Amino acid sequence: MRRMLVLVLLLGLTGRAHADDDADSGLVFVGGHLALNAPLGEVGVEAGVGLSWFRASVSSGYGVRGVERALILRAMTGAARQQATQWGIGVGISRGPALHSLDVGWSDPDDPPELVHFGDGTFWRNVELVVEHTARGGQFLRAYVGISDAFAIRCVAELRDGGDSVPCTAENRAELAADIPLPYVGVAVGMRWPKPPSDPDAWRHSYPSPLSLPPPPML
Repeated sequence: MRRMLVLVLLLGLTGRAHADDDADSGLVFVGGHLALNAPLGEVGVEAGVGLSWFRASVSSGYGVRGVERALILRAMTGAARQQATQWGIGVGISRGPALHSLDVGWSDPDDPPELVHFGDGTFWRNVELVVEHTARGGQFLRAYVGISDAFAIRCVAELRDGGDSVPCTAENRAELAADIPLPYVGVAVGMRWPKPPSDPDAWRHSYPSPLSLPPPPML
């Protein structure tokens, strides 16, 4: 996780080199997500802020096994209010049950089959790559792919027959831990304010052209 934070910082410094003129121009954004095994579940909402190359957002959604929540920081390659296609990297933490599960006990007739999975109290480290396009009207489309690694596992075991919970064994927990990190993928669409300037170069400082200068005074 520490290495990924360093990567975010380095990418942010690269983006800042192209966005110094817009460093004081911030934005706010909201969006909706459709995803598979993402930190915010399979469907969710997001709200965030941006300043220069930096983005921060909080999100919440629903997965197959309940509510999931996430906080993520992103470093992008362009200015916050620029109308463009940008790419970046994000790191964050989340809490939720995820999608992954194990079938246990099918081979033992004396042991009722169980479904073992991550519980709601599981915490995850997340790293993702992002591609995002912002339109002139302020709409954005983002695609992302990443991996999640559980650093605090809450193991849940349920009987297949009745759905009753039973204690997880040390073996159950070890099997869950052996199957991480887990991949995820998703898309987000949303709106940001203020909208990008209608002139693609309006976010940069402009300097007068020699052709537009007034004629010299007549002597």
